[in-house]
Amino acid sequence: AVVSTQSTGRMMLEAANVPDGCYLVRESKNRLGQFSIDLKFNLTVKHIKIVYNEGLRTYYLAPSKTFPSISELITHYQRCSLSSVFRDLDTKLLVPYRCLPGS
Repeated sequence: AVVSTQSTGRMMLEAANVPDGCYLVRESKNRLGQFSIDLKFNLTVKHIKIVYNEGLRTYYLAPSKTFPSISELITHYQRCSLSSVFRDLDTKLLVPYRCLPGS
């Protein structure tokens, strides 16, 4: 089942144990076959589109840094701050939502 932006945002904000940097990768409800990252940061949930370049077969958040897979994109942003792409988003992808106790 595809989870909506509103559902993931509500889940992340309402659960008491969801820290900043918690994220969920989900398939877009409106763009089937495309993916987004929902990220809790500063008491809000940011929704970040993962772009796929069919010609180059790469994924990215910003065209200046591309990856051959979504998995490699996630691994990179687990180690490096998203502020390199989004100036006001100074966090890494810290905890996958599914790995939280009770989720």
